[in-house]
Amino acid sequence: MTSRRIACVTPMFWPAIGHTQTSVMDLVDSLHASGQQVTIFTPKLEPDWAAHFMFHEVPVHRIERTISRPWSRRRYARSTERLLRQINSDWDAIVVCGVGEELNGIAQANPPLTKNLFLRLDHQFVTGQGQPPLPRPSRQLMYACQQILYNCNSIAGWLAANGFQPERVHFLPDCLDGHAISNQTDTSRDVAREVLADLNPLLNFDRNQPIVLCGMPMLKDAGWFDLLNAWQRVRRALPRAQLVLAGDGPHARSIWNHINSHNLQGSIIMPGWFDDWSDLILAADVYVHPASSPIACPFLLRAMASGVCTLSTDFGQCDLLSHDQSALLIPSGREDKLADTILLALRNPELRTRLGQAGRSTILSHRSRDKMAAMILDLIDQRSVEVCGTNL
Repeated sequence: MTSRRIACVTPMFWPAIGHTQTSVMDLVDSLHASGQQVTIFTPKLEPDWAAHFMFHEVPVHRIERTISRPWSRRRYARSTERLLRQINSDWDAIVVCGVGEELNGIAQANPPLTKNLFLRLDHQFVTGQGQPPLPRPSRQLMYACQQILYNCNSIAGWLAANGFQPERVHFLPDCLDGHAISNQTDTSRDVAREVLADLNPLLNFDRNQPIVLCGMPMLKDAGWFDLLNAWQRVRRALPRAQLVLAGDGPHARSIWNHINSHNLQGSIIMPGWFDDWSDLILAADVYVHPASSPIACPFLLRAMASGVCTLSTDFGQCDLLSHDQSALLIPSGREDKLADTILLALRNPELRTRLGQAGRSTILSHRSRDKMAAMILDLIDQRSVEVCGTNL
């Protein structure tokens, strides 16, 4: 296999591990494991940070300021251009994991028709309905890219609504490898609950307490209130059950107000955002995705990959969800069905184990790093053929 030189430019890589860094490293690990020469470029935000280091056997170059003043969009763009030219501009592809300040620098270091310029979009960037218009530099960058890589169906719909050509938009699955994602067992669940209790007193769960987790983005969606109304019935049937609504969003306050107005504070926790969701997912008995509209949730598939029994409405946005095979599917808008299904799962540990392990097997077989890397490399080869034909 031909080894290609690929630059990955990201505005955030400290490398303190959070969603952005994990998303970048999944992509870089996939390409590196397939024998590609990958280099990460990211801003040097503090003067005492090392300019170069290795992370997961991948070289990381921190971009210096062009002048000794605080970072700004223009300085970041100029510094990106300068470093890419200094290191070596002969890249087979440049993957941009950002949608703003990289525009000018990447465009100057990436002459037309000689390089592959890809843009990586993740769940944090486009959430689906209600997405505000992109600022002008971000929109320019998106139109400048030969290929746009996305990883959820709501992003594809948003891109189509904004006029992007379908042949330039490609699904890039989240990399979910078994060696990197722990499998839920009775022991790992108990350990995860002990870790959470040490981190946050709100998350001090008993060993046998039924725990349901939801990490859906807190956007305006009727599914949130379907879940809260269904939870009243779950609470009456299982008084010790706890619902954890993790994450954040513009409608978090309205969700909390609904919880207060129905006196559900004692059985529902909203602990906020987590940079690392692994222990929170492993501690749950059930993960639920109650959406009534196409809302992408990066933690739905991650919960399945962790072997956690998953419940989802028919807006789960994934063709890997199969009722009673890899998950339990519920019609959207049916809070009675939602309550019944949650109770069914909480009362049947054998069902949870069967669906959890089946879901993990399904996700890991379809979301491996090999599949992700192969798709990127196929797109690079296709673009290279087009460039050669144009130059002839």
